[in-house]
Amino acid sequence: MKDSKPRKKPTRAPVLPPAGFTCRVCGIRKPKEAYPAKGRRGYICQTCAKVSLPKRVGLQQEEEIFHFLRQACISPANQARLETLTALRSSAVASKASLVLEVARSYPFKKNRLRDMSRENPALLQKLREVGLVMSY
Repeated sequence: MKDSKPRKKPTRAPVLPPAGFTCRVCGIRKPKEAYPAKGRRGYICQTCAKVSLPKRVGLQQEEEIFHFLRQACISPANQARLETLTALRSSAVASKASLVLEVARSYPFKKNRLRDMSRENPALLQKLREVGLVMSY
Protein backbone atom coordinates (compact mmCIF):
# COMPACT_ATOMS: atom_id res chain seq x y z
CA MET A 1 0.00 0.00 0.00
CA LYS A 2 0.95 3.56 -0.48
CA ASP A 3 2.04 5.79 2.33
CA SER A 4 -0.67 8.27 3.09
CA LYS A 5 1.55 11.26 3.63
CA PRO A 6 -0.15 14.60 3.33
CA ARG A 7 0.80 16.45 0.19
CA LYS A 8 2.57 19.72 0.46
CA LYS A 9 0.76 22.57 -1.21
CA PRO A 10 2.83 24.42 -3.76
CA THR A 11 3.86 27.80 -2.41
CA ARG A 12 3.44 30.91 -4.45
CA ALA A 13 5.99 33.61 -4.72
CA PRO A 14 4.75 36.75 -2.97
CA VAL A 15 3.47 39.46 -5.27
CA LEU A 16 5.63 42.51 -4.76
CA PRO A 17 4.79 46.02 -5.88
CA PRO A 18 6.90 47.27 -8.76
CA ALA A 19 10.22 48.72 -7.67
CA GLY A 20 10.66 52.45 -7.81
CA PHE A 21 8.93 55.57 -6.57
CA THR A 22 5.74 57.46 -7.29
CA CYS A 23 6.20 60.88 -8.88
CA ARG A 24 4.62 63.65 -6.80
CA VAL A 25 3.52 65.62 -9.88
CA CYS A 26 2.14 63.07 -12.34
CA GLY A 27 1.37 60.31 -9.80
CA ILE A 28 2.89 57.54 -11.93
CA ARG A 29 5.08 54.86 -10.37
CA LYS A 30 8.40 54.80 -12.20
CA PRO A 31 11.70 52.97 -11.70
CA LYS A 32 14.54 54.52 -9.73
CA GLU A 33 16.39 55.38 -12.92
CA ALA A 34 13.64 57.84 -13.94
CA TYR A 35 14.56 60.16 -11.08
CA PRO A 36 17.59 62.44 -10.90
CA ALA A 37 20.45 61.18 -8.76
CA LYS A 38 20.32 64.18 -6.42
CA GLY A 39 19.14 62.18 -3.44
CA ARG A 40 15.75 61.67 -5.10
CA ARG A 41 14.77 65.01 -3.65
CA GLY A 42 11.03 65.45 -3.75
CA TYR A 43 10.50 62.32 -5.90
CA ILE A 44 9.81 64.29 -9.06
CA CYS A 45 10.66 62.33 -12.21
CA GLN A 46 12.87 63.74 -14.96
CA THR A 47 9.99 64.35 -17.37
CA CYS A 48 8.05 66.36 -14.78
CA ALA A 49 11.21 68.18 -13.73
CA LYS A 50 11.40 69.62 -17.25
CA VAL A 51 8.06 71.38 -16.72
CA SER A 52 8.43 74.97 -15.59
CA LEU A 53 8.41 75.51 -11.83
CA PRO A 54 5.29 77.75 -11.65
CA LYS A 55 3.27 75.26 -13.69
CA ARG A 56 4.49 72.33 -11.59
CA VAL A 57 3.67 74.15 -8.34
CA GLY A 58 0.23 75.02 -9.71
CA LEU A 59 -0.47 71.37 -10.49
CA GLN A 60 0.57 70.35 -6.99
CA GLN A 61 -1.64 73.03 -5.43
CA GLU A 62 -4.66 71.96 -7.46
CA GLU A 63 -4.08 68.37 -6.36
CA GLU A 64 -3.84 69.56 -2.75
CA ILE A 65 -7.18 71.37 -3.07
CA PHE A 66 -8.81 68.26 -4.52
CA HIS A 67 -7.55 66.17 -1.59
CA PHE A 68 -9.15 68.53 0.93
CA LEU A 69 -12.58 67.45 -0.31
CA ARG A 70 -11.69 63.78 0.11
CA GLN A 71 -10.76 64.19 3.77
CA ALA A 72 -13.18 63.11 6.49
CA CYS A 73 -12.87 66.47 8.25
CA ILE A 74 -11.59 69.74 6.86
CA SER A 75 -9.88 71.03 10.00
CA PRO A 76 -9.23 74.67 10.95
CA ALA A 77 -5.59 74.19 9.95
CA ASN A 78 -6.71 73.04 6.50
CA GLN A 79 -9.04 76.02 6.29
CA ALA A 80 -6.10 78.30 7.08
CA ARG A 81 -4.13 76.65 4.26
CA LEU A 82 -7.09 77.20 1.90
CA GLU A 83 -7.13 80.89 2.88
CA THR A 84 -3.47 81.21 1.89
CA LEU A 85 -4.24 79.46 -1.42
CA THR A 86 -7.05 81.94 -2.15
CA ALA A 87 -4.53 84.79 -1.92
CA LEU A 88 -2.36 83.41 -4.74
CA ARG A 89 -1.87 85.11 -8.10
CA SER A 90 -3.02 82.09 -10.06
CA SER A 91 -6.71 82.69 -10.68
CA ALA A 92 -7.53 79.02 -11.34
CA VAL A 93 -6.02 77.86 -8.07
CA ALA A 94 -7.47 80.78 -6.11
CA SER A 95 -11.00 80.24 -7.44
CA LYS A 96 -10.94 76.52 -6.63
CA ALA A 97 -9.52 77.24 -3.18
CA SER A 98 -12.24 79.79 -2.46
CA LEU A 99 -14.95 77.30 -3.44
CA VAL A 100 -13.49 74.57 -1.25
CA LEU A 101 -13.07 77.06 1.59
CA GLU A 102 -16.76 77.92 1.34
CA VAL A 103 -17.59 74.20 1.47
CA ALA A 104 -15.24 73.72 4.43
CA ARG A 105 -16.91 76.46 6.43
CA SER A 106 -20.43 75.19 5.71
CA TYR A 107 -19.90 71.42 5.63
CA PRO A 108 -16.60 70.51 7.37
CA PHE A 109 -17.43 66.81 7.81
CA LYS A 110 -17.50 64.41 4.89
CA LYS A 111 -20.44 62.29 6.03
CA ASN A 112 -23.48 63.36 4.00
CA ARG A 113 -21.63 66.45 2.75
CA LEU A 114 -22.88 66.14 -0.83
CA ARG A 115 -26.39 65.14 0.22
CA ASP A 116 -26.76 68.09 2.59
CA MET A 117 -25.23 70.45 0.04
CA SER A 118 -27.67 69.30 -2.66
CA ARG A 119 -30.58 69.97 -0.30
CA GLU A 120 -29.45 73.21 1.31
CA ASN A 121 -27.13 74.86 -1.21
CA PRO A 122 -27.51 73.40 -4.74
CA ALA A 123 -25.87 76.45 -6.32
CA LEU A 124 -22.60 75.72 -4.50
CA LEU A 125 -22.75 72.08 -5.59
CA GLN A 126 -23.31 73.19 -9.19
CA LYS A 127 -20.24 75.47 -8.99
CA LEU A 128 -18.16 72.55 -7.74
CA ARG A 129 -19.37 70.42 -10.66
CA GLU A 130 -18.55 73.13 -13.19
CA VAL A 131 -15.02 73.56 -11.85
CA GLY A 132 -14.52 69.77 -11.82
CA LEU A 133 -14.00 69.26 -8.10
CA VAL A 134 -17.10 67.06 -7.75
CA MET A 135 -18.24 64.58 -10.35
CA SER A 136 -21.96 64.54 -11.05
CA TYR A 137 -23.75 61.70 -9.38
